[in-house]
Amino acid sequence: ILAFILYLYFAFKCTYGYMGKYLGITCFLILILNPFVLDFFSIARGYGLGLGFQMASIYYLIHYFKEENTRSGLYSLILGALAVLSNFSMLNYWIVIFLIINVGALLKSFKVNYKQVFINSIFVLMPLAVIIYNPIKELKKSKTLYYGGDKNFYNDTLNSLSKYTLYIQESTPKADAVLDVFLIFLFLAITISFYFNRKLLSLRNIMLSISLLSALSIILQFHLFGTFYLTDRTALLFIPLLIFTLFFSINDFEKKWYGKSIVAIAVISFSLNFIVHANFYKTATWFFNSRTETILNTFNEIGKEKNTKTKIDYSWPFGLVIQHYLKKGDYPFVEIVRWNKDVNEDYFIYLDRKLDKVHYDPQKPEVLKYEKDIFKEYKEESIIIYTNIRKE
Repeated sequence: ILAFILYLYFAFKCTYGYMGKYLGITCFLILILNPFVLDFFSIARGYGLGLGFQMASIYYLIHYFKEENTRSGLYSLILGALAVLSNFSMLNYWIVIFLIINVGALLKSFKVNYKQVFINSIFVLMPLAVIIYNPIKELKKSKTLYYGGDKNFYNDTLNSLSKYTLYIQESTPKADAVLDVFLIFLFLAITISFYFNRKLLSLRNIMLSISLLSALSIILQFHLFGTFYLTDRTALLFIPLLIFTLFFSINDFEKKWYGKSIVAIAVISFSLNFIVHANFYKTATWFFNSRTETILNTFNEIGKEKNTKTKIDYSWPFGLVIQHYLKKGDYPFVEIVRWNKDVNEDYFIYLDRKLDKVHYDPQKPEVLKYEKDIFKEYKEESIIIYTNIRKE
């Protein structure tokens, strides 16, 4: 919640303060009317905090260039570093703003003290490098850094953001079409904007540069170091960057009919998607965990009535959350028994959907080989609870 307040506050300052009144309000709404983004302000995984600090960093970056304020550049780097500590994928954003802040200071038309800007940058760079070096080294050693895609930036990064914004877990023609339409409008807005505003340090150019250089960073890492393309939750940093690039471009021609048309299409599209998919009980990424408490409550009540522990097994993606709840002692009449032909579990919680990113194949669980009955099914989440499993 605190991260969301941070995100809201600086999103409002970025939009209302540096765009036309109505365009600013529209951009602010689109920044928050994304159910996929809102998911991460309801779970304690660092992604929401990273977005909050990134938004604050973007505000001070804008202030640095618009007001030629050296201290704002320092604040942008500090807040960007905090975003990195919240979510290491934000390092792609931080490296780019480090470069842009220092290169901008070299321009003759930009009136800041370059030496002070450089000293400030090193002041943030050194402790950040010291803090993140060992954790990243250990993550790489344990092979837990390798979440992502191996196709290309369009399919793995941009397309994943499109489908999860639409609350779709698999790539579909619909997600592809939505992404292509967005990119076409983005290209048109940038192109038209150049006709009206050719200033080198325009906010459009700054946001566009950050977006392109961040993308280039990810592409180069893939080809040079074998890291994966950022995907879905690790690619969240691009959502505010792309939206700001679009709206700072439109800001140069917002009163034209075509500017108003692009804004209207964006508002209607994001609003409808939000109305259809916003919810209080599940997330797009971990959709299968939305029913875990309900299921465990049911099993606990069954065990309580029989005065015995209900034995359960499950497809492995459920494991961490189920184990967490049982360790807390919330369900004393539930016991985990892992798959064994000699042990009869009372219920098996089966996930009937493929999860490519974590290599879960729904066809592999042994339970599928045997006759069984269905106790309950949650079709929307692809969860089936089996009982009376005949291991014979």
